[in-house]
Formats: sequence, structure tokens, C-alpha cells
Amino acid sequence: MKILGIDYGENRIGLAVGDTDLGVAFTREILKNTENLLENIQKICEEEKIQKIIVGYPLPLSGKRGDHIQKYESFSDDLEDFLGLPVELYCERFSSKKAENSLSQMGKSLKFQRGKKDDMAASLFLQEYFEKSM
Repeated sequence: MKILGIDYGENRIGLAVGDTDLGVAFTREILKNTENLLENIQKICEEEKIQKIIVGYPLPLSGKRGDHIQKYESFSDDLEDFLGLPVELYCERFSSKKAENSLSQMGKSLKFQRGKKDDMAASLFLQEYFEKSM
């Protein structure tokens, strides 16, 4: 099954694609969070033949759902309604920080990291999702 991982943000949306048969996630691209976001995600889903979407959300260490979680739930609901695909929220705590660390270890510049970490964060938590599901 092909799955799209989404690292949702107010400005940028990181995307990763993976396949449950292979158990591997790859970075896809970064989209700007604009009024055309759902349509842009739909195009990618059609191109990639996506069957399920995983939206990462940063559940606090306390496990308590704060008000900020509402925007992730709302986005997920809108996405599911618009695309007609199953959408699952997945706790992706620290994935952006892990992506920054990975990029830093690869010697990428901080300017590059700001633009690249969103899709890498999506691939990291999608990979983790595969590992926990297998």
C-alpha cells in the first residue's frame, strides 16, 4: 500500500511517500500552505497512487492534548473529506529536530536545512510508522 506522510506546518508542508510492501519512506517535496493546498496534495496522491495518509502531529511529552492539536485534527478531517482517503494522525514528536540533526551531520548549510527539513521530517516519521506497523 502506498502511503503519503505529511509534516503539517503553518507555512510549509513536508511530504514523504512510502510503500508498506517495501517498508521504506522517501522524501517527496515541500508545499507552501496556501489556499490550494488540498488540491496540490490531491494531485500528488493521484500521481503516486496513494491509498492512505499519515499526518504527523506533535503530541506533548505530557500526553495532554493542548489547543494546538486542534489545527492538526482539523487539517486531517478536511483532508479526509476532500480526498476520500483514510487519514491517520501519528505522533511525530521531535521529527523536525531529528531532521535538522540529520541534515547537520550531512554537512548541509542552515539555510538549506530550513527549506529541506519538512520533507525529511515527514520521511522520518513515516519510516518510524512502517517500523512500528511491521
